[in-house]
Amino acid sequence: MQSGLERRTIRKVLWRIIPAIFICTSISYLDRANIGYAALQMNQELALTSSAFSALLQGYSSSATFSSKYRAILRWRASAPVSGLHGF
Repeated sequence: MQSGLERRTIRKVLWRIIPAIFICTSISYLDRANIGYAALQMNQELALTSSAFSALLQGYSSSATFSSKYRAILRWRASAPVSGLHGF
């Protein structure tokens, strides 16, 4: 059971986090679309085949996803209280 203060705090936090997540997701989508358009000319200049470009893009996406997840976990761990109530 949550107290009124806890519910208000969660609501305020969510109203600040959800727009930020939406903006970041939108920018990520635009970034990936731009990479696709850039590939048209970049593949010719770098002499890449479409499969080589796909492999490079997959490596970039995987590493970016991996690093962002673990960076978030480390940031969360660094801000966790000393009491150990956060489950790690």
